[in-house]
Amino acid sequence: MPVSMALVPFACDRVQPVDLIHGHDLLDDVIFESVLLLAASGLIGAALAAPYCSKHSRATLRPPGPALVRTPEHIDGLPSNSPLQQLAVEESAAIHDRSRILLSEVDKKGGLAILENPATSMTWDDPLMVQWVHTVAPFAAQASACQFGKDWAKAWMFVANRPDIFAVAKSCPHGANVHQQIAGVRMADGSFLGRITAEYPPDLAHALASIIAPYVTKSSIVLPLDNWQAALPQSLKWPHLSTRIEDGGGLTSTASHMLRPSHDKLAALRSRWFRRLSDTKHCFKITAALTSGCKHPPLSDADLQPYIDDMLDVLDCPPGDHLLQIPAGQPFRLYLWHTLAQFLSDPDADFLLGLVNGVPLGVNEPLKPSPAWHVYDGVVSDPEPLLVWHDSWKSAADHPAIVEDLIQEELAAGFIGSGRCTRVAETVSTDCGWEAGSGHC
Repeated sequence: MPVSMALVPFACDRVQPVDLIHGHDLLDDVIFESVLLLAASGLIGAALAAPYCSKHSRATLRPPGPALVRTPEHIDGLPSNSPLQQLAVEESAAIHDRSRILLSEVDKKGGLAILENPATSMTWDDPLMVQWVHTVAPFAAQASACQFGKDWAKAWMFVANRPDIFAVAKSCPHGANVHQQIAGVRMADGSFLGRITAEYPPDLAHALASIIAPYVTKSSIVLPLDNWQAALPQSLKWPHLSTRIEDGGGLTSTASHMLRPSHDKLAALRSRWFRRLSDTKHCFKITAALTSGCKHPPLSDADLQPYIDDMLDVLDCPPGDHLLQIPAGQPFRLYLWHTLAQFLSDPDADFLLGLVNGVPLGVNEPLKPSPAWHVYDGVVSDPEPLLVWHDSWKSAADHPAIVEDLIQEELAAGFIGSGRCTRVAETVSTDCGWEAGSGHC
């Protein structure tokens, strides 16, 4: 039951908001640990974090704003801060850190992760936030208040791990000094006007809900934060991933040994062999041989023949013993193996017939590519002549021309992209200590 950690309509299942006004202090380690386990549980389909920004507000940089405790140059606190002011800085930083940690866990489980702060917040100057945005939430959208029914000179900045957030990207077309000023303005009771703008306008909340809704289940469930474990499944269920997984041979796989494929072609053979192993007690004989480390086959040819007959029958093989022949040079029944591979629609089945004459090495003959892999259509450079060296290479920086030529060959062949290519010959030695010819850092 994927649920959201944000309050959304559309009958979406959701978790009770994690907020101090609801009695949940994220600075409390016990509460944070519980929410962290929730975020890592896989229950959360979407999460939106909006850590408070009062100590990150740029309104503090100009009077008569709140007391100044940090600047973009001193993001971790001003040297002149009192102990109480520095504590406030560290608490606000901890809230932002923990928000990112929770969203990262949701992201790892394939959920939608969104973080919001005002566009002018100094949190966007924090190197930790910048790094997190680049690695986890690189999709950004700025939402101006005037585009969501409010006459405020304010904009919210949203970053997310999916481009869905672009749906709220709306800029203000009205120019400066048109809307009601918010920054540093106090209300009649002395509090700052910015506090009432922390709540999203209904139009913005509805737009965010529309983004979140596809990622969560819809049973109108509100999950109490203190008892979220009750929503965990009673038994293990293998997740149905939205994208396919490829095994080492390039073939699609469910990655789950607990689930049978939709069409189990070997079900009949498995049933026969299981019954035969039980009736003949061969299972104990095989186990004893494997446990003892015996180098000889655990079953004799006579013992093995009924299992082979079962396979031939299931594969519906024509009469004849050619499938059981073992070509010279190796111990496998390649013809029978090839028939089994064809039965399972293995794209590499014909490779087994090629082994009858030996393993192709590509020497003086072309190697036939596997159908499971995409054929590279690019141009491969001519092979370099074989050279004899009597001593090892020095640093790549000592041979910039050679390194540059090699890089250009890689680029021309399409093996590397040009987007990140720099003057490697000039920097690779000093940056990471790589030495030409060693193949590693």
